[in-house]
Amino acid sequence: LICALETGGNISPKQAYDEIRDLWKKLKASKHNLLDNPLPPASPEPEV
Repeated sequence: LICALETGGNISPKQAYDEIRDLWKKLKASKHNLLDNPLPPASPEPEV
């Protein structure tokens, strides 16, 4: 979408670059939050 906006002349190449860079930073932070945190302990299965 960002590339299409830039290609269509709706945003400048600098704006497109900045948007993509910001999204990449958010993606990296999200990855670290998901993968670097330890998993919570599994809850025991209820006995039947």
